[in-house]
Amino acid sequence: MPMRLDSSSFTFEGGNVGCLLIHGFRGSPQEMRGLGELLAEKGFTVVGVRLAGHGDNQEVSKTTWRDWVASAKEGLQELEGRCRRVFVVGLSVGGLIALYLAMQHHIEGTVIMSTPISLKSWQVHLISILKYLMPWLFCVVSIVELMRYVRENLSRVRVPVLVVQGVKDRHVPPGHARYIHDHLGSEDKELVWFPNSGHAITLDGERELVWATVYDFIVSRGSA
Repeated sequence: MPMRLDSSSFTFEGGNVGCLLIHGFRGSPQEMRGLGELLAEKGFTVVGVRLAGHGDNQEVSKTTWRDWVASAKEGLQELEGRCRRVFVVGLSVGGLIALYLAMQHHIEGTVIMSTPISLKSWQVHLISILKYLMPWLFCVVSIVELMRYVRENLSRVRVPVLVVQGVKDRHVPPGHARYIHDHLGSEDKELVWFPNSGHAITLDGERELVWATVYDFIVSRGSA
């Protein structure tokens, strides 16, 4: 039976180890599709969710981080219903959601890529003013709330974590990856750098190396 997810999400049926893939802010599941196809070829069951307000007809300004988490939970519940073990993989803000799920649910491990953990105080102040002129910035305020929650609770993440970061990321300074890695409560954690990749690391020039790194991490902790 096909999984009941939004039409712009994707699903690949496979074995009893599942992988939930979560795209970034103002992005779409297509950011994660190449990775999903590789994992499916290796025998995993894969779900690439579409976060509320995202996709073809973006209404992101009407949503908050709690709506996005709810979307991710739907995919997680689908996988939990048919897989013995589930890994969660997130890109950018999707990585924040992956960490949040790792705090709240029993998962086998998580992979986060290009994930922000804070904004500078002047950026937060500017956003608080401009949000009335640019309504979609209300969502950025919501992201700040999610970042704060995750940052303050990183020690609660106990599952294996792979942190992936592109050195040429112009949106998320590489120091964010180091901070997250160093403050995780996990004993099993890795930080991998990609010297020629930017923020959209799953689509950039080193994407196949990124996909392979994610696969190696998952397969070493839960065979398909």
